[in-house]
Amino acid sequence: MMTGVRNGTNRIPVALLMAFAVSSLGSVLHFAWDWSGRNAIVAFFAATNESTWEHLKMAFWPAVLTTPIHVRLAGRPPNWLEATAIRWLVPPILIPVAFYTYLAFTGSNVLALDIGIFIVAILTGELLAIRVLNFPGTAGSRFLAITVMVVSLVCFATLSYYPLDNLLFEDPLSQSAPGGAK
Repeated sequence: MMTGVRNGTNRIPVALLMAFAVSSLGSVLHFAWDWSGRNAIVAFFAATNESTWEHLKMAFWPAVLTTPIHVRLAGRPPNWLEATAIRWLVPPILIPVAFYTYLAFTGSNVLALDIGIFIVAILTGELLAIRVLNFPGTAGSRFLAITVMVVSLVCFATLSYYPLDNLLFEDPLSQSAPGGAK
């Protein structure tokens, strides 16, 4: 364990390590569904098409799955739930905001920007989470964090199978209706 990390004196290495882990796992999830022979269980975690929603799963599920490692390395102060909610949700919020903003200016996807946005969004989530660990939590903030985490888990667990008729779910490579795993 890194010196000073659990007592909160230097958690930035944890944020960098977790950003690397989440980004790496997310990158694998881009291809995992095809590699698995389009397995329905893998579709739960992995991108099943080129829609924005399916790419958000690539940031969300690795953050969820690495939470025990994050808690082990960064410690479990009273506000760890708030930090966890931030780790899970900042990337899925930043990614579409940045993606659709640059798309409005360029009119087309730029792969290098997509990858950069993915990594920066994850790093931002990890750094904000570490920052939040330095502040005291409250009963209200813990309740909000738990609520947000439960709602996000339900959304990410179901919306690939039951997509909304929304821009986030449109597959730009398909002329069909929005949706993930079919």
